[in-house]
Amino acid sequence: LLTGLEEVDSGQINYTPPNLEILYLPQYPQFDEQSTVLGEVLKTTCGQEKSYVDAEVKAKKALNEVGLKEELWIQKARNLSGGEKTKLMLCQAMVNEFDMLFLDEPTNHLDMDSCSWLEDFLKQLKKPMLLISHDRYFLDNVTNKIWELTPEKLKSYSGNYSAYKLQKEK
Repeated sequence: LLTGLEEVDSGQINYTPPNLEILYLPQYPQFDEQSTVLGEVLKTTCGQEKSYVDAEVKAKKALNEVGLKEELWIQKARNLSGGEKTKLMLCQAMVNEFDMLFLDEPTNHLDMDSCSWLEDFLKQLKKPMLLISHDRYFLDNVTNKIWELTPEKLKSYSGNYSAYKLQKEK
């Protein structure tokens, strides 16, 4: 509902500001049949840079930073492994303009080094984010508030995952 992928059955969602740009990175990304890895990143950078050369430099820098090797850049994005698809989506987040980041199970398919890189990236991000994750270690390292959704209610807990567990026990 928050990302606009589903319509509300009743009620409404109000955003502040009203034109809030949410970047949603799904758990199972889908890419166009013909789109290459580099092409996927260029879709974003070309709309933000003044020249194609600047867009290409920005895209290639981001691809290198997430660890997608140059030989993959001409491959079809849909043929990447699960971890490579996740890295490609994270690369798109690096070059995108947005107000809020919404990540659905971002550590799935990532190796330890990539998870560490993701943690550092998110800690440096100066924008609000919403994470859905079962990775407790990851949540401990990058969150400062946990929301627990039950059939009865949505409850907020201050702190990381470990702090949430202690508060819930009390």
